[in-house]
Amino acid sequence: MLRYCLTLLISAALLTGLTGCQSSDRPEQHARKVPATTSAPLLTRTQAEQRKAMIRQASYDVYLDIADSEASEYSGRIAIQLELHKADKPLTMDFQQGQIHRLLVNSKNLAPDYNGQFLTLPHKSLQTGDNTIEIEFTHHYSDSNSISNTGLTKFTDPEDNSHYLYSQSGVYASSQILPLFDQPDIKASFRLTVKAPAQWQVITQTQERQAVGGGGPERWWYFPETRPVSPSSFSLQAGPFKTLRYEQGKLPIRLLLRQSIDESLNKSNPKHLFTTVDNARVFYQQYLDQPYPFFKYDIVALPVKTLNAEMSSASVVLNEKYLLPQYSAGQPEIHQRLLEHLAHSWLGGSVSMDWWNDQWLLDGLARYLSYIALARSETDTFSKTDSGEKSSESWSMFHNQVKQAAYFYDQLPAAQPLRHPEDSNILAARNNDITASKAAAVLQLLHHQVGDDAFRQALQQMLQHYADNSTRAQTFFELIQNASGQSLKNWEKHWLDTTGVQTVSTSYQCKKGRLSSLQIDQRKPGKRSQRIHVGLFKSRHTTLQRYRTLPVVVEGKSTEVDIPGQQPCPDFVYPNVDDKGYLRVQLDEQALQTILKESFSEPLMQTLIDGHLYQPPVSVQSAITYATARLPNETSVWRLKNQLTELKRLSDQLLRLKSANPAVQTVSSHWLLTLEQLAWQQLNIAEPGGPLQNLWFDYYLHIAHTDDSAMQLKHLLEGRREISGLQLTPDRRWQIIIRLNTFSGKAGKNSWDLARREYQKHHSPDTLRMYQMADASRPDTLVKSQWLNRLESLPWLEAEAVSKVLFPASQYALVPALRHSILTALLNNQPKRSSPMLDQLISNLLNECSANGIQQLQTFSDNRTLSANQLRIQAQLAMAKQCQQLPKNAALK
Repeated sequence: MLRYCLTLLISAALLTGLTGCQSSDRPEQHARKVPATTSAPLLTRTQAEQRKAMIRQASYDVYLDIADSEASEYSGRIAIQLELHKADKPLTMDFQQGQIHRLLVNSKNLAPDYNGQFLTLPHKSLQTGDNTIEIEFTHHYSDSNSISNTGLTKFTDPEDNSHYLYSQSGVYASSQILPLFDQPDIKASFRLTVKAPAQWQVITQTQERQAVGGGGPERWWYFPETRPVSPSSFSLQAGPFKTLRYEQGKLPIRLLLRQSIDESLNKSNPKHLFTTVDNARVFYQQYLDQPYPFFKYDIVALPVKTLNAEMSSASVVLNEKYLLPQYSAGQPEIHQRLLEHLAHSWLGGSVSMDWWNDQWLLDGLARYLSYIALARSETDTFSKTDSGEKSSESWSMFHNQVKQAAYFYDQLPAAQPLRHPEDSNILAARNNDITASKAAAVLQLLHHQVGDDAFRQALQQMLQHYADNSTRAQTFFELIQNASGQSLKNWEKHWLDTTGVQTVSTSYQCKKGRLSSLQIDQRKPGKRSQRIHVGLFKSRHTTLQRYRTLPVVVEGKSTEVDIPGQQPCPDFVYPNVDDKGYLRVQLDEQALQTILKESFSEPLMQTLIDGHLYQPPVSVQSAITYATARLPNETSVWRLKNQLTELKRLSDQLLRLKSANPAVQTVSSHWLLTLEQLAWQQLNIAEPGGPLQNLWFDYYLHIAHTDDSAMQLKHLLEGRREISGLQLTPDRRWQIIIRLNTFSGKAGKNSWDLARREYQKHHSPDTLRMYQMADASRPDTLVKSQWLNRLESLPWLEAEAVSKVLFPASQYALVPALRHSILTALLNNQPKRSSPMLDQLISNLLNECSANGIQQLQTFSDNRTLSANQLRIQAQLAMAKQCQQLPKNAALK
């Protein structure tokens, strides 16, 4: 065994603060600049296939030294056992932006041929059969200001200066931590040894076999060898965590928290979180007919953002704020994300795809299975439909969180089919979340078509036959075809190789109180066909109840529905009643009037209807009248949250439209005031400290735009007004201050003084970020122009935070003068930010509602340098057009 001793380079931790303020006493950005990168690391599919053809088997023995918690980099050594089919060509390994200090190939010391991405091993040093490669390396830590896939990230707790490390998995991400073959079809076992500070815990895919300390400042952690997994499954977290354990189930589950955790979180009861995960484990084991591939499950809570965490195995990094009581309204989403990650651990821990262009299948399966598991573990009251299926809030969440997003993006010009060539890691990493949602929605459609037995059998066979191996997505569909006896050739062509969403409507006739004919019409039907359920409803005491479900295969422009027996004439008809199809429903005027007056006894059905009530052609008057009448009586946290999200979108459109179109100022102001008053009323009467009160507080902050609302917020902040149960945490105080700084005139007077005083109470990176947001939110074009110019040099978390508040809807009048600066800022950020980061800036900054703004946004979307972000730009363009069309389509009355 090669002995070595590497000296870590130690750098003093820089304390960031508010220094060098201008005469206006406004915050400056951090002195540290975001380094410009010429291009993203590129691995082509051809390169990966050539490498795979050489390698028969690989395993990694990894040693990492993270013992100096103050160091800016870590050191390591990796010993790779490699069995080659042939050794007739050079072999490349992936290692991004590291330093290689020593390389041995089959015990021969070589000068590393390393270009910052690839380490090339000369073929003369390799041999057919067994090889041993040993590499000593160092790599800088990333910091938590970045949310791209940036390897091993260091987070410094502003409360006590403790350091925590975490990795972010994803496409071509593990090679940002250590040298390896970073492609999904080269699966390998990992055996990990870590030297860490004595008081730290170290977490990875496996449970530590041993943690040995010699009584000094260091401790050695030894982890057993994993089963063969893809590189993206590798994960590492470390730090002085305190641990909460779940001992009741067969699977050890831990929640790891930082030492300085807020008391409200430290005292929170994670039992429901643990129970949800454990119930899902039992369900997955039964549904997939194989045991969990690992021996534990860890939830690491830190105040950081992560992307693509689902691809790691057995441990997940969760943003800790969602565990706080004020975020209890978001608990279902957090449970779903954990169950999606658990499903990914199960699927990815067994099988991987040959290349990332098929990753959509595993991502879609994990997302879809998580909702199935969530529905099975729900303790909510279920309502039985006449089809015998349970309708729950889990499937309501699936419709809103997954299907609606899939529908929206799938209709944009830049949308891509699920099956499309991705010849590089860069292409494969784009729009993963959107692709996962579309895949989950299409898999639900397929599940409904072939039945549960065939779907489960194919899934089980794929996991069993390709365990510890890789395959293609096509394998899954071949297995379903064999299990169901149904040919899927045309189905695959029409659903996996195309884009777009069909729109359907119903028409029916009755004679003598009986349903005589029922027809489903499709707009631009294409060649797709799908099996859906049509629901017939009768009104009983202002509640619409389903009395019959009619199955039908919809295809072509018009489809007649078979009507069995003598069916009463319905009061309401809805296609896709159980939401198993992949389509949009268009309601006629009579149906719209019915749903404005009636409610539904089924939670899922009510969710489907809610989607119609806040969209054209329903008028703003009807939508807001409905909201003011129904939302005060809403007791479902999830449904209220979803409807308030719709009202936020609608109120933002009204605020922008009010500025863009003087002809509708009066009526827009009327409905905005109605919404503001509704939010204030409900905030004051909601259950003290409950999730509904938290939701109404968030919405009131969003809609507050009048002098009266500014006064109410100031009184809350100063303690002159109290709302029972509403805790003004430091975070909430800053939210109020940031909102107050958006006001102009008398309402905004002294708001900046409030921000300065709040910042002086406690200096930290978090409060500096809030202070910057308060400044950026001020209605001053000079201030906003300066922040736009700084945007590209800001660390990511600061850039994202500032961009969110630069142009609130209430300040749309400032946009025309700064529109060119906004577009220039985005172009300047383009070479410096990753594609997901730039997508977020686009979402925050490009919100339009005028003809001129839409025209410039259309021109901007044609810029070739932004081709990777076309989907996000087109999404903003579609929403801008919808805003502009509000008065024209009679939606504003």
